Amino acid sequence: MHDDEKDLVARAKQGDTAAFEQLVLQYQKRIFQTAYWYTGNTDDAADVTQEVFVTAFATLQRFREQSSFFTWLHWLLMDQCSRVFRRKKSNVVSLDQTIDNEDEEGKPIEITDSTETQLGKLVKEEEQQHVLAAIQSLEEKYRVPLVLYDIENNSCQDAAHIVQCSEGTLKSRLFRARMLLKKKLLRMLNAE
Repeated sequence: MHDDEKDLVARAKQGDTAAFEQLVLQYQKRIFQTAYWYTGNTDDAADVTQEVFVTAFATLQRFREQSSFFTWLHWLLMDQCSRVFRRKKSNVVSLDQTIDNEDEEGKPIEITDSTETQLGKLVKEEEQQHVLAAIQSLEEKYRVPLVLYDIENNSCQDAAHIVQCSEGTLKSRLFRARMLLKKKLLRMLNAE
């Protein structure tokens, strides 16, 4: 944990809400993006993100600072996403389901370069839906390392720490996750 983060955490633990707000501002986008990859839609991702920070604020005194604050948030995120996933386990993601690409104010979010055609945008959105559906269909022990390492760009060491396994185990699960994902995507493409 770097010194600025340590200072913000220490101040937040003493009741300084402005310091905690700075921590939220620093990490909320990354937590939201990871929650989106776990949950598959912006509403659930927003709910999970909010719950992560509410939980973090409520349990901040229990944060022992043996890891970075972001790693601790990831643990809270994984716990919350697991709850959402268990609750929605019966709701399988449909490949026909569209990804919500509007912000809170209903304005479209630009996903692609403005020089692309509308057809190109639709193809990219459909590809993203396939990848998202395939990732969500993976078992949690494979999905989590894949999201942490390949999507969130955490180091292997950090991802292993978050998942609470050895780097070797994480690499093995990551390899297996990629192979399973490849098979699922190929099956989806062949089914079309």
